[in-house]
Amino acid sequence: FKNEDDGEFYFHYNDAGAAALLYSEGYTAGKSRDNGIRSVIKNGVLAERYEIKEEGGEYYFTLKAGNRQEIARSRNFGSKEEVERSKVIKTVNTISI
Repeated sequence: FKNEDDGEFYFHYNDAGAAALLYSEGYTAGKSRDNGIRSVIKNGVLAERYEIKEEGGEYYFTLKAGNRQEIARSRNFGSKEEVERSKVIKTVNTISI
C-alpha cells in the first residue's frame, strides 16, 4: 500500500485473523516494495536471518537480507520467550506469492 502522508510504499504480512505479523520499511517506489516482499520470501526460510531485539521493555524480531539490511520487523511481544515460542517466525517461513 502507499501511505498518502509520506508518499512511501509499505507492505504488511497478516495472519489468517488479519492481525499484522510483519511490517516493512518505507520504499520510494512500488517496485522496490515488491522486491522487499520477494526478499522476505527468500530470506524467511533461513533461521540465521532472524534477530530478536528489545526496546522499551517490548520484544520483537527483525528479518534481515543476506547483506544484513533489515527487510521487515515483527509486531511487539511481551517477552523474549513469547517471541521464541510464537508461531510468527514459522508462519513467515511459509510465505509465498
